[in-house]
Amino acid sequence: MFPFDITAEARFPCRKVGFELNLRNEGTEDKADYGYREFFINDGDTFGQISGLKPGVYSFDEFHCYARPGRIFSTGGSYFTVPTYVKFEVLENQISLSKFSLNGQSTFDSSGRSSFRVNFIYATNDLNQKIYDDLKDLPLPESWTIVKP
Repeated sequence: MFPFDITAEARFPCRKVGFELNLRNEGTEDKADYGYREFFINDGDTFGQISGLKPGVYSFDEFHCYARPGRIFSTGGSYFTVPTYVKFEVLENQISLSKFSLNGQSTFDSSGRSSFRVNFIYATNDLNQKIYDDLKDLPLPESWTIVKP
């Protein structure tokens, strides 16, 4: 799970983020394509979840920010690509909170033009604790745990 740390004066311009996930080969820097994954960013959401992964170490080195309906980015398209490097481990029978969070800020200037930024950065302990507190009382399958980084 990736915590969200998003501040927006209106709806955040990215409706979802997507990335090509790589499964790292154990003990090497070799990687194998594990498919395209995405999660939506809805008002009030506090995290994005990737499910259905087998245990292993995964990474991605860029992500796409997809515009909300009716919006075109200054690049002229409905999405743009942001370089990054995110690496995380999935363990059996665990919900793992990532050490990376999706961070974004959206503002308007005095003329009404909007600007925003979005990236994955290291999550703060407070942010991961908040997500943990939100999740800890949910029913989990037997022998499953929630793990903070």
